[in-house]
Amino acid sequence: MWLDWPERNIGLALGPASGVIALDFDYNRDCKHAKILKIIGDSPVKKRGAKGHTGFYRFSNQRSVKYSIGGDSVLEV
Repeated sequence: MWLDWPERNIGLALGPASGVIALDFDYNRDCKHAKILKIIGDSPVKKRGAKGHTGFYRFSNQRSVKYSIGGDSVLEV
């Protein structure tokens, strides 16, 4: 049974294939995460990561892009 393998991950198709997009919130420089979430809203579906979290949202033809401050990744679409 798959529950016996807790170290395993799952894959999720993103973009037009599923209608889902992932926003990867890494380093919270200058409190940018709260400002971004105030505009787009928090996701009810997310996963914790080593530096932050990933929220899942509806896909609306967004392009992949990375936003950094001082060389640290703040947000990746």
